[in-house]
Amino acid sequence: MTQAESFHPPHVFRTPSGFGAGAGCQSQSFQQRLRGEGCPPPRPGLSMERSRDLREPNPLRSASPGRTGDAADPGSRSRILLVDDDRVLLGHLQQLLQAERPQWSVLTAFDGAEAIRLLRSEPLDLLVSDIQMPGMDGLALLAEVRREPALARLPVIFMTARDDRASVRNGMTSGADDYLTKPFSTEELIQAMDARLRRLAQEGGQAGGGRRLFEELAAILTGRELEVLALIGQGLVTKDIAADLDLSFRTVSVHRANIMRKLDLHNAAALAALAIQASIA
Repeated sequence: MTQAESFHPPHVFRTPSGFGAGAGCQSQSFQQRLRGEGCPPPRPGLSMERSRDLREPNPLRSASPGRTGDAADPGSRSRILLVDDDRVLLGHLQQLLQAERPQWSVLTAFDGAEAIRLLRSEPLDLLVSDIQMPGMDGLALLAEVRREPALARLPVIFMTARDDRASVRNGMTSGADDYLTKPFSTEELIQAMDARLRRLAQEGGQAGGGRRLFEELAAILTGRELEVLALIGQGLVTKDIAADLDLSFRTVSVHRANIMRKLDLHNAAALAALAIQASIA
């Protein structure tokens, strides 16, 4: 980007340790907790304050928002990295973004090499980079980001003056999430950034929900039952599960019946859906 350019404002199954006997109301079934049904009224003789102390929050409904905020507030507390060799334009963009989104922390880098050093040392939520830069250009930076496991899921938006189809195709097939051609407005840039951050927050919430569900299952099922549930989620039938775990057909059938009873589920499709939701399949 030159100063002359205009800018218009493998799944590995592990059985966790340390989980206690189920959470929440003891009289609730797993399905009731899964549906988010409340605890039964407190027993006579217990004050409402005491009964609230005895009830634990439903781990399937409680949410712990990630650092990037939730979908209703995209990009809350997010850390953004802007990369461009045009220092004047870079400073202008940084000022505009901090004025429009004061909750964001906006960092800058003047080339791809400086950007990759920052990315490796700072926890960042979004990369916005020019493509045409001396040394390591935007495409080389993106390739380096996608090669590193810790950075591979980082959302990347390209901005460039090149608007020909070959450039667009090059950027998107290389793994960029969005592409802005200049001139673009401040509103267009922020909309693109909000969309990427909202998606990141949603993915983080889904992952967190899967972990909480997995912990809930681990508190109810034995390690072997979790293994059987995971294989059901992969579409295996009882005979195949028995062969995979080196168990008898009857033993797997008993495990399967116990899982259904404990979770109050009555068919393989429901079990498979639950295993996928808990990210164990």
